[in-house]
This record gives sequence, C-alpha cells and structure tokens, in this order.
Amino acid sequence: MKLLWVVWIFTLWRLVASLLNLWASKKLARQSCRSEGAGSVSILIPARNEGLRLGTLLEDLLPLINEAPDRVEVLVYDDASQDDTADLVRRYAARQSSIRLLSGGALPEGWLGKNYACHCLALEAQMEYFLFLDADVRMDPEGVWSALHEAKQKGLSLLSVFPVQMCETRGERWTVPILQWVLYSLLPLPFVQWSSWLSFSAANGQCMLFDASTYARLQPHACVKNNAVEDLAIAHFYKRQKQRIACLPSDGRVRCRMYTHTDEALIGFSKNVFEWFGGSKVAAVLFWMWGWLVPLWMLFLVDPFYLLIYLLVVMGMRIFVSLTAKNRWFDFLVWMLPQQWMLARILWNGWKRRKQKRVVWKGRTV
Repeated sequence: MKLLWVVWIFTLWRLVASLLNLWASKKLARQSCRSEGAGSVSILIPARNEGLRLGTLLEDLLPLINEAPDRVEVLVYDDASQDDTADLVRRYAARQSSIRLLSGGALPEGWLGKNYACHCLALEAQMEYFLFLDADVRMDPEGVWSALHEAKQKGLSLLSVFPVQMCETRGERWTVPILQWVLYSLLPLPFVQWSSWLSFSAANGQCMLFDASTYARLQPHACVKNNAVEDLAIAHFYKRQKQRIACLPSDGRVRCRMYTHTDEALIGFSKNVFEWFGGSKVAAVLFWMWGWLVPLWMLFLVDPFYLLIYLLVVMGMRIFVSLTAKNRWFDFLVWMLPQQWMLARILWNGWKRRKQKRVVWKGRTV
C-alpha cells in the first residue's frame, strides 16, 4: 500500500508539472520594437559547420535588423568550420552592416568549442542584452522583442526559451519528443523563477537571453568553459550567485529542427542524457523502468482498475506535454512505446560514451 501511495504522489507531481508548463507556454506577451523601453540586443550565434542551416536563421533576423538597425546587431563566430559557413556570413554582412563575422582560431586548452565561441562573441557585443542562438534555430522578430520585454519587466539576469522542436521524419518523432516528455512532466518551469533551490534550475542553450551588464561581471561561459552541458551549468551558477533567472517553453515564435534523422539524434542526446536527470544514472534508469514496471505491477499485482486510472492520467499528461511542446497530441500517444525503446538506446549509448570518456561531436571530442 505504501508503494501505491508513492506511485500516485509521483504521478500527481508530474501531472501538476505538465499543467504548469502548459500555462507557462502562454506567458510571453506579444511586443514589438516600438514597445515602450524595448531595449537593444546583440544576437550572438556560435557556428561550426553550419553552412546548410545558418542562412535560414539570418533570413529570419533581417526584418528584425531593418525594424531597429540602431538597436540590433548580429555577430556570428565561425568556429574553424570546414564548410562554407564563413562565406555565407560574409555574403549577409555585405548586405547588412549590422551583421558581423568573427573568425575563430585554435581552441585554447581547457575550453570546449561552443563555450569559447560564446565567450568571444560576448566580448565583442555592444548592446544591453545578449541573445545567444544556435544556428539551427528559427526566430520570429516579435519573439525577440517579447523576450526582451519579459526580461526587463521581471528584472531577469537570464531568460531561456525552449524552442518548439520541429519533427519531420519518423526517426525524429521517435526521439526528439523524449526530451520534452522528460522535461515538461518532471520540472515545473515556473519554479525556475519562483524558487531559489538549485534543483529547480533549467536553461536551453539554443536560446538564452542575458542582461549584458550582469554577463560582463560574472563571465558565465568562462566559468563553465569545459562543461559540455553549459546551459544547465550556467543556470546553476546564476542561482548560486543569487541572480533572477527564468525558463519558458516557446509559444511557437522560437523554433528549431534539432536533428534530421535517428542516428544524429541518438548521438546528440547521448552526450547529455544523464543531465536531464540531475546527472544521476540511477535516476535516468529508474525513470525508464517506471514507464514499463508500474503498469505491469498494477496489472498483475495490484488491481487492473488502478491501471486504468493510471493510464488515463498518463495519457492526459502526454496530451498536456504535447500542447506545451506544440506537437501533435496524437503522435505523443501513438509513439509512446517506440519512444520508450529509443530512450533505452539513448541511455545505453550515453553510458558507453561516459565509460569510454569520449564523445565526438562536429569533429571534436567533448
């Protein structure tokens, strides 16, 4: 009976978390460059071999620059790319003077590539806020002004937005929503802002907005220079420094196609899957086992009626998570079992890579 209570309490927590995150996904008020006190922003993009993706993001940002050319700059750091990333940025810089290319050299000892690229970009940035975006992000101009308004209104040193993840292939639908399922059903993102507890920390490196003066004082990327999960490490660091931070799900104005096929997703998620669970391998495995063992335990050892109630609650959670993530709720239900199988593969790959102490990403060991 005690075990049954534990199951229901944990399930209720996840249900509340999924509802709070659905509510949080509607929090960014719509603003424009003409909004009172809109502020200025440096958009900073670290790029390594992003010639196929970066152009789309730069096209998204051109209207933003044209709206307020004196309050927006775009800096791209070419991190020793082996494709045409640098040439692409030069073409856009020739069209728009607010776009600049920074060319990276050898990576200093003790630094990871993305962290050093972000650090170098911040040293060159000149506006009131620094918005770091990954090259595969899609950004509506209004979304930038809304994020600036939210940060200013709430006095935030860091605001991170989880982009809507675009999934176009079956392999993506079997893998990418796993992260959303874990995050939006375990961590109520409003608590990131409301609570000072380090356990309620979250950020997404795909979209992070910093107050420039606080960034210059704390130098967060330098403080986590060799951390492969720099976004979460910075969120923890800012909370320890008593800084106000917030993390919100995107309402659709920030989007990203993170991976394009199954193998890429497996490699990418394996880099940091255990950080989804606070760095605990035990917690990660228990979460995966929970999805299988609790229904079987209720079916054979408790009461099928409880199983029915439990499955209805889980289905409700998956629908709430899908609405928060702006995915089709039908896919979240239909692909539940394939996603459980893929999570097992991600955990296995993550464990092997940790044991080997070697993860290769974009041609570098991280």
